[in-house]
Amino acid sequence: MMTGKKHKEERWNKMAAFLSGEDVDTENLPSTESAENEKLARYWKAIGTGHRMRLIDTGKAWEKVQPVTETGHTLRKAGTPMLILKIAAALLILAALGTAGLYLPEIIQNRQVSVATSGDEFNREVILPDGTRAWLYRNSRLSWPHAFRGGIRNVNLNGEAFFEVTPDRDKPFIVKAGKEATVRVTGTSFNVAYSEKAEKVEVYVETGSVILSLPSGESLALDPGYIGVASDEKLIKSLNENRNYMAWKTGLLVYEDAPLSNLLPDLEKTYGIGITAEDPSILDYRITTTFDHDPAETIVNVICITFNIRYVKDGDNYRLMRK
Repeated sequence: MMTGKKHKEERWNKMAAFLSGEDVDTENLPSTESAENEKLARYWKAIGTGHRMRLIDTGKAWEKVQPVTETGHTLRKAGTPMLILKIAAALLILAALGTAGLYLPEIIQNRQVSVATSGDEFNREVILPDGTRAWLYRNSRLSWPHAFRGGIRNVNLNGEAFFEVTPDRDKPFIVKAGKEATVRVTGTSFNVAYSEKAEKVEVYVETGSVILSLPSGESLALDPGYIGVASDEKLIKSLNENRNYMAWKTGLLVYEDAPLSNLLPDLEKTYGIGITAEDPSILDYRITTTFDHDPAETIVNVICITFNIRYVKDGDNYRLMRK
């Protein structure tokens, strides 16, 4: 019969070997011990996954578990298996990471993922854990949990993004835009633009339905083709009359006998440029045309050739003027 001391030593050996990646027969262990080994192994793997960027000095941890003589030399107690000392060093590292180490699997699942675009980057696509797709406009940031847990799917937006949400009636998709408003859907496509400077949230619905809500609890239902604006603790709903509202994402601009005063703001938004007219009467010129993923300067050239005007370029800014 195995004594308690020998049983403990054998169990520690197996546990140490288990964590160090050796092939260990755990089938013959009592069910409770086998489960504990599996649980400890999951924590150990979580530590490895969640702290890859953090350098841990295993040498120092090893030194702490080795007894030190008065002369400064380390020694190992006779009969103490090397694997036991290895597992002691491993546990010391776990302790150094704090008690949160016991809950790392949950922490890892709840950690935030964030994607941001610069002023020169737009239309960047990201895919969320539930399969929802989002496209980010310039100078925008989208954050979401590593895994959607519980009864909702929360994301945080600063800037502008277009969403195609994977349907799930039992798990609403919610966009939090600053402190101004939240957008709630179950499966639809829509655009959210949040301006921290203007303290305004604007939502355009392409398909499905959206509920735009204020922190006060007041809400507004939006159907396809409508725009909802949350500003100054008020909600405003209107029908979108700009067919090029989503040109920044689609790259398509279509005009039928439209004044340049309508076209220029669309170009500014779509390409992140500035366009001004030296003579205000230029803005009254009307145009019928289609631009499909054409470069900004090509479009400005077409406008100038069409109306026999010229432009001066300064960085990303264009100034239209008469010849």
